[in-house]
Amino acid sequence: MMASQGAHHVALICPEPGDEYSWGRQIVAGYRQWCTRQNIHPVVEVVSNFPTNRELDASLAHALSDGDVDSILFGWQDVALRAEAALTRLGRPAGTVSLATLLSSQDNLHDSYPAGLDLRPYEFGQKTAIVLCEAITRPSSGPTHQVHEASVVLASDRSHPST
Repeated sequence: MMASQGAHHVALICPEPGDEYSWGRQIVAGYRQWCTRQNIHPVVEVVSNFPTNRELDASLAHALSDGDVDSILFGWQDVALRAEAALTRLGRPAGTVSLATLLSSQDNLHDSYPAGLDLRPYEFGQKTAIVLCEAITRPSSGPTHQVHEASVVLASDRSHPST
């Protein structure tokens, strides 16, 4: 999606991954797979879940020190919203680097971002409750899983909830 907006080399800034099933770890794995398919080297910056301005500035500076990086994907919106101010502090004002973020809802799509990934948390919670109820009432002898689809939301389409 960012490529269609002119991005050539996207860096990832994400929170510290937890266990092997954490969403932070899944974000990094998905990003690395995408980089392999695009034939670019991954630039991953991992920061604490609630980074200080100093930590965010350092991660942005390090990601941008690779001269090819022209875009940054954030693993969570709270930090992405702080990125514009951080870039200005680093002498890289808004617009010189494309920014995108993963979103918990398309309602959170900020005008500065060309696209976001709507993880549809409400629907995820509903599906999770159903799987848990089934596991309690009809336990299976093996692992159970369910696929939950996310969707890309373009800023230009955010007034159209069916996108």
